[in-house]
Amino acid sequence: MAKISNLELEILELINQHRATLSLAALTFHPTIQESSFQHSTNIVKKIIPFGHEGFSDRANTLVQDLKGSAASENVAMGQRTAEEVVQAWLNSSGHRNNIEGDFNLTGISVVKNQQDENIFTQIFIKAPSSSAHPNTPTKDGTPEVNLNYAILKLINRHRAGQYLSPLQMNPHIQVIATEHAQNMADGTIPFGHQDFEARAKMLLSKLHGLSVVENVASGQENAPSIVNSWLDSDRHRTNIEGDFNLTGIGVAKSENQKMFYCQILIKK
Repeated sequence: MAKISNLELEILELINQHRATLSLAALTFHPTIQESSFQHSTNIVKKIIPFGHEGFSDRANTLVQDLKGSAASENVAMGQRTAEEVVQAWLNSSGHRNNIEGDFNLTGISVVKNQQDENIFTQIFIKAPSSSAHPNTPTKDGTPEVNLNYAILKLINRHRAGQYLSPLQMNPHIQVIATEHAQNMADGTIPFGHQDFEARAKMLLSKLHGLSVVENVASGQENAPSIVNSWLDSDRHRTNIEGDFNLTGIGVAKSENQKMFYCQILIKK
């Protein structure tokens, strides 16, 4: 998946904050949807198509078929300079607001600048069942299916609930950094472990105005229960899972020899 920009992350964070106020589940990035949204914004910038939703039926049908989904929708915008501006513009429009508040769980958000230095925004929403792919099944670009991240989070939050602790919320900024670390371990760029944790921690604490941060890593486990159980069987990892944190990101990556690598970062904000 192409690197997600800070602006795209901030848009998703604001949208998920709004959904949380309505007790709606958070949306999560999916690489296939991300690529489709990027292509649409790029086509508008290149003037291959006019600003709007041209070709949406084709995009939606392809994505719904690929992801075994049941629904799709799309928001576009032009000219807003910040995440706050574009999300507020969408929320001020009943049609766009309905999409943001809709029964979706996956998304892609792309921002591309045109020759006038204006931002062109596309957000695509997809509803796809968690059983649409095996959790360890790679997506088209080779990254693991996003459902595994949430399967891990569900089990961790179930354990926290048993300790009378509040659930962790997936945060897109943390998610990207955790995924990058998992991928670097899988690629062999860095050894398995916590190399450069201080840099990750400093950046995230500054970005999120956080108070504290910890990190868990794992490798080799094939499913969510085995990952979470391995962490709970370790005093240090268990302490992190049961700690005073409210935000998290869980990265999953697969090496060339098909070995799985995991990174969870937990932050108190």
